[in-house]
Amino acid sequence: MSRKRIEIMAIGEKIIYSLGAVEVTEDGDFYLFIKYEGSPSKFSRHKSGTLIVENEVIGRLLIRKGEPIESFRGVEHIATVATGLGVLDTSFTEYEMKQCDGIFCIDMRMYERSAFNLLVYMLNKGSIRNFLETALQFSKQQYYLYPGSYPLIGMVAVDAHPS
Repeated sequence: MSRKRIEIMAIGEKIIYSLGAVEVTEDGDFYLFIKYEGSPSKFSRHKSGTLIVENEVIGRLLIRKGEPIESFRGVEHIATVATGLGVLDTSFTEYEMKQCDGIFCIDMRMYERSAFNLLVYMLNKGSIRNFLETALQFSKQQYYLYPGSYPLIGMVAVDAHPS
């Protein structure tokens, strides 16, 4: 298995924006790239279990030490990203086609007078049911599961302000 890359996009009012990507390496290192203009961030969950976030504002920060990939079981939350339809133009750039293994495209028009949270998880095959049960509890959820890597990639976009 080689490196797997899932692009994260958002449909705005007129164009499609690039929010970032998730990559999983052959060794099980898990990366989340968020493309905020002016302060892009990278979350890295290494096979050793270490979760790190990096950006220009905070530098490099250790978040936690988790299970090594060899003994990992279940679902692990990597990060939450929040934004709204009104800030897509100022915070993200238009999506440009590139080679990838999958696409998670969030229809931001569902969140017209609200905002959304993008929840990113890594999981194993035995925890797919738990991931889906969690995803279905949210309001206006859109979810994505990519089983072609280890760990598996799971993402859920949900209403940040459900009524």
